[in-house]
Amino acid sequence: MRSTDNIPVLRRLWKQCFEADSSFLDLFFGQGFRLCRTYTLEREGKTVSALSVFPISYKGHTGGYVYGVCTDPAQRGHGYAIKLLQEVERHCMENEGMEFFLLRPADPTLFGYYQKQGYSYNIYRHRETLPLPMIPAEIETSPLSAVRYHSLRRRFYSGTGLVEWPEETCGYILSYIGYCRGHAVEINGGESYLLSYPSPENNGVIICEEAGLDIEMTSLPVILSALRILYPDSVSVLLSTPAQDCGEKYLLCKPFPLLPDSSAVFSFAME
Repeated sequence: MRSTDNIPVLRRLWKQCFEADSSFLDLFFGQGFRLCRTYTLEREGKTVSALSVFPISYKGHTGGYVYGVCTDPAQRGHGYAIKLLQEVERHCMENEGMEFFLLRPADPTLFGYYQKQGYSYNIYRHRETLPLPMIPAEIETSPLSAVRYHSLRRRFYSGTGLVEWPEETCGYILSYIGYCRGHAVEINGGESYLLSYPSPENNGVIICEEAGLDIEMTSLPVILSALRILYPDSVSVLLSTPAQDCGEKYLLCKPFPLLPDSSAVFSFAME
């Protein structure tokens, strides 16, 4: 295992392993790559497996978000990804002070694969399709900056289980929203906020996987009105909210010994 900054090698590996277009690769390797640490496993001078770790925190504890786990298709079946993951976990615990790790399986079939590696704690979310109002309320929206996004996430969710990103990573998430042809906005001077983008399968549906919702959901009508204004040709929204021990399995956690809330708030953009 070694840490690497060899972007051309990693870019070729990602191209082999993921359904990622050139624009996304430009975004990640141009902006996101410097915000994480990337590790590789090599055999006979060739990079056969790689993964990245973004720093995160939860209630004052330091952790890592494991991202982009991949193995050269011609080298699969040898357990390289698992060996690399174990070595990276050990390194980050001993040298970076990380106490827990999160990851989001790219496919539902991979939950069992990672659970066998100790990622046995589920974090859930609830997803519901809601109609957008025909006549929205009068509201004001303004583009989110990384600083405001970081601040508003804390305001709404610090007491209910927030997985925090550094401000710089919040900026990368906002750039990802732009890549998805979406909007990231503050509503009525901080009354709420949302990150959203059109569904790739149906432009009439907007995906909103993070929004500033209070416990009583009184801000929901404001969010729905904002979405109608931002996407006037859309008719509904697929809204994600935290869910306690039920709903859709969303993330897996390997605690050492930290145990995040099962409905911890996490941004969708870091898939």
